[in-house]
This record gives sequence, C-alpha cells and structure tokens, in this order.
Amino acid sequence: MLNTTPKIHHPNSDMQKLFDDYAVRVSEWKDIGIDRDLPTIHCIKNGNYVIWSNLHSSPCNQSAWNESRVIQGSGWSDPFKINSEDRENCLYYNEIMWNDYNIKNLKKNPKTRVLEGNYVGFHSWWPNNYGHTLQENLPLLAYLKATVNDSFRFLMLDTSAIKNIIKTFDENFYNRIEWIASGEIIRVAGNLIVPTPDHYPCIMAKNLMSYLIDWVSSSLPKPVERNNIIFYTRNNATIYRVLNLENERDVIECLKKFLIDNKIDGNLVIFSGKDENGNVLPVDEQISIFRSAHTIIGPHGTGTTNMVWCDFSSDSRIKLLEFCPGPIGYSHQVQQEFNGHHTVFRGLPLDYNIILYEPQSTQRETFVDLGDFNTALAALFSKSMTGPEHKEEQKAIELEEGRHPMWKNDYNPMLEKETIDNMVIDG
Repeated sequence: MLNTTPKIHHPNSDMQKLFDDYAVRVSEWKDIGIDRDLPTIHCIKNGNYVIWSNLHSSPCNQSAWNESRVIQGSGWSDPFKINSEDRENCLYYNEIMWNDYNIKNLKKNPKTRVLEGNYVGFHSWWPNNYGHTLQENLPLLAYLKATVNDSFRFLMLDTSAIKNIIKTFDENFYNRIEWIASGEIIRVAGNLIVPTPDHYPCIMAKNLMSYLIDWVSSSLPKPVERNNIIFYTRNNATIYRVLNLENERDVIECLKKFLIDNKIDGNLVIFSGKDENGNVLPVDEQISIFRSAHTIIGPHGTGTTNMVWCDFSSDSRIKLLEFCPGPIGYSHQVQQEFNGHHTVFRGLPLDYNIILYEPQSTQRETFVDLGDFNTALAALFSKSMTGPEHKEEQKAIELEEGRHPMWKNDYNPMLEKETIDNMVIDG
C-alpha cells in the first residue's frame, strides 16, 4: 500500500514515535472528515439551494430543501431561521462576525431566482482563500465532477479565488458553473444534487485526492521535464510562521551547497507566491512553476499547497520537505503540534519528510536547525521509487480506501441509483 507517512528528521528518535502517535489520534478525530466514508450524495427534485456563508467566514453554511424534506448534517442549516447550527457551521469562532450575521439575517428576506435544468450545489471551507481552495474545495469538487454526468451544472459561491483557479486550469468546467451570491436562493426546476460529508472541512485525503490528481492530469499538459527544486519562503508574504531572515539565508545557502556538492540536477526556484514587486503571481504562473517541480522545500503554508499542480504521472515521487511545529513542550506554540499538510495531502504519492521548528520559535518568527536540514536533504535525495511499484501502490490505495471507480461521462444518477451505495434520491 502507498505509504506517505512523513519521516521526521530530528536527533531525538522519540520525535518520530510522537508524530506517529499524533497521526493515529488525528485519524480517529470525529470532528473532521478524514478518510472515512465518502460523502452521501442526495438528489432532490425541484429543490432549493442557498449558501449563507460570506466571503470572510471560513466554515461552511448552506441549505437545500424541497417540499418533502430539508437536507441536514454538518455544514447544513435550516433555510428559514437562524438556529444553533448556523453558529457552529458559519461563525462560531468569532463574536463580531456572528453578530454581523445575525444583524444582516439573510434568511429574513432572501433573494430568489429560478434556474431550469439539473444542478449540483457545492460549497466548502474558505472558497476565497487560495490554499484552502486547493486543499479542501478542489478534492471534493473533483469527486462530484467525476460522479455526476455532464448535463449537470454547478452552483457555487461567487468568489474570486476559486473562480480564477478553475478558469485557469479547466475552462470547460468553469463554463458549467453558475456563480451565486451569498443569501441568494436558487430554485432548481429539475434535479438538485448536494453532498453531505460527515464533517466540513471534507478532507478525506486518501479517498478524494486521487480524483483531484485525475482532474489536474487530464486538464494540464505534461511538463517537458520536472527540473524545478522549489524553496518556499514566507518572508514578505505574511506575518505568521516566517523563518528568521538570517536563518533562512543560511538554510538556502546549505541547500545550494548540497545541490552542487551532490550534483543534483535542477533549477532552484525561491518561491513566495509573489513577484519582485510584491504582487501575487497569476495562477497560471504558479501552476507552471509547480507543474515542473520534482522537489518542494519549505514551511507549512499556502505556498506549498501548490503541490497539487505537480506531475504525479512520473515513476518517481515528488519530494517534499516541510517545516512544521513539534510536539507540545517543544515548538507547538508556532501553530499546534505537528500541524502540517500530512492530514490533507497524504493521499498524494510523495516522498514526505519533515523537520521541526526549534523551541525558540513563535507564531510569527520561526527557526530550523541546519543539522536537521542537512540530514533531511541527504535522506530526501537518496531515495527513489521505481515505476511499476508506484502505479501498483496507487491502485492498492484506491481499492483499500474504498475509492469508487471513475464513472463514464454518460452516467445518469437519476437512472442508475442502484449502482451508487452513497446516493439518496428523494421525490
């Protein structure tokens, strides 16, 4: 089976065991949608759909209903009045936003319009945040795109981040989307499909990430070669989890020396997500940089979520070295213990390595040990994976984790309900 459990590079071997124990605890959390059953898909006739979340609220709050039932579950709320689930789904963590939500009360006088045809209602966490769109929106969206036939259009919140991303890498699918405003009720004169994961954010890294790989690989050309070695810096990009400038310079110099001394082929790219003038790089440029990468190095953050654009069709895995907080009592104060991309991207075929922030690190300024960094580099570039093994392990993970086979484009869930275990059809 494909194993992307990260290797922790630290002189104290107990760190690996602490991480492994943490990973087990995370996999058993009941308040986050990690690798359990695939979302139930509901199909209701002549249904109504609305997104209550605004551009600045992170969790997911939406409603779907028809004359016979109201969709319930995590991320769903009563379509007519504000209840406790609105607070949990939408703005529970911020009193200012919660008060603003109550005052505006979009449910009191909602705007309504009618659309004829078949639609999928889709919404998830942070659709106006680039990184969260890549790691939490696109995998679930890819699953739905592969599940319903092409006659279905999609209803999605009108936000610039997810619009730019989808239009850049799959304009054909972009043209199937009806962008709607927060609080705008869409009455569907036809069939409405909505998913109900057991919890939002719907991560399900192993169950859903393979659908995203398929979507990206079918929409983007294969790179001429994978020759980029990307170092992600958060300096001048954010105020949080920024590597101390002097420490970062030493890390980059260590990296350059290692590549030269060991004759590692590649084009070193220092990536911040911005250009020399401080402007955010266009999505197509970010895709191009990571599409041609064979190695990604740097702190946990939005920049490294671009790994979804990598070419995973090669026989060798993408190499990832991520800087993360350590356990409680070491450097968990940076964010939370062992917080990294492993919970989200462990469904990707990665050669996954981690070094820990040093104990003096804070939420804003971080440090890594150069010895740990060099040890991780030596391990990172000493390992390889042969082609047949890679493909067989990817197949194994799809079968073991319960991934559904890709349905044909002419699949119609309204006619073939019995072929989908997780489809619920209402009158």
